[in-house]
Amino acid sequence: MTELLGDTIPLVPAAAPADAASAASSGQLSFSTKTLYGSGALVETVINTVMTAYHFFYLTAVCGMSGSLAGLSAFIGLAVDAFVDPLIGSYSDNTNSRFGRRHPYMIASAVPIAVFFGLLFSIPASFTGTSLFLYATAILLCMRFALSAFVVPFMAMGGELSDDFHQ
Repeated sequence: MTELLGDTIPLVPAAAPADAASAASSGQLSFSTKTLYGSGALVETVINTVMTAYHFFYLTAVCGMSGSLAGLSAFIGLAVDAFVDPLIGSYSDNTNSRFGRRHPYMIASAVPIAVFFGLLFSIPASFTGTSLFLYATAILLCMRFALSAFVVPFMAMGGELSDDFHQ
């Protein structure tokens, strides 16, 4: 549209880097950096797939929970997660450590993710009814908290890898 009006001013002006650090961060990202960053998405993808598809099947077919209670358990986990994610993002944004703003949360969440992922499918056979629902919901909530402690800083770190929008 700017050509039709005879304007030669670009719609988005190119900003010059203010200092050397900014110039370095706006350069090309290496293939290994992109690969390592992209591998973090595997954590979220695998766990969310398991929690949405296989966990329902496990709770209903293997543990004997009703479908409505399994759905209610997932709803509670997602509803609480909607309030936890912004809090974790705020803490991550305001963290100053020698490892950076994002890494402490991502590293600290690795063990809880593994533990709660195992506990999702290790429900004691003696649990039925209310105890089964409460146990499954508690483990699902803990899993959501641990996953949020990884995913929220991970996603925020993606925007900080480079100043170049196309990277």
